[in-house]
Amino acid sequence: MDLIEIASSLGRPATLLVEKVSDATGAIYEPLHIRRMAKARADAAMIAAQSEIKITELQERAAIRRMQEEAKQQKNIDDVLAKALTQVSEDAKPDDMEEDWIINLFDKCRIVSDEQMQVLWSKVLAGEANAPGSYSKRTVNALADLNESEAALFTALGGFVCVIGIHTPVVLDEKAEIYNAHGINYNSMQYLDSAGLVRFGGISRTFRQLKKGDIVNYYDSALTVQSPGGKFGVDTGLVSFTTVGFELFPICGAKPVKGFLQYLEKQWKKHLAG
Repeated sequence: MDLIEIASSLGRPATLLVEKVSDATGAIYEPLHIRRMAKARADAAMIAAQSEIKITELQERAAIRRMQEEAKQQKNIDDVLAKALTQVSEDAKPDDMEEDWIINLFDKCRIVSDEQMQVLWSKVLAGEANAPGSYSKRTVNALADLNESEAALFTALGGFVCVIGIHTPVVLDEKAEIYNAHGINYNSMQYLDSAGLVRFGGISRTFRQLKKGDIVNYYDSALTVQSPGGKFGVDTGLVSFTTVGFELFPICGAKPVKGFLQYLEKQWKKHLAG
């Protein structure tokens, strides 16, 4: 199935997204046989032109290379869009997406052929269609610079994220085994810092304001604060998300780490004890 057929099978919002992308980028997503006919006509035209105009071998190789590159890039764009269509919600608002944002995204993702990275790009595109304004252009640009190892490490860090008002990475001791076993250590945090996903102070710690009765959520589990008195700061450690990291975390595919909730209970016992 081509993209128009896929979108039609998924409903009006998906179709609107294809139309919006087409309008913004100038791409026309027609049925596959029409594209094949167009390519055949183009090939025939080139043959005809070669019979009339003498071109050098170098020019011919350059023309072939450009066509091959453009075909690969178009396939990458189509793959990202196809993956995004299945994630578009029934109340999506693709018409409200900014055309400049769409153009910028596809300008960046057209060179992305890795399957997992395409999935990440598709989540950003679908997320923006579902709620325009969710992802800044800065985040799109940062994602373009993100390599596979950085993405994998960021996902690993996501296993140590709690909701304490907002999504908050909790790295209390970068030397602790529970972190190191998942690749989270001093060097990896510096790596993510340089990628623009987190701020890693090294010695500067972050504290979140809580009070008795507040809930700290960790995926499907939760801890309840029992400390008496007014507000106090609970130590969340050495790492905090940048704006880019905060926007990308919900789509990074992170999963809870076995034993981490028990680790937090031990570390925060003075705040959790009744």
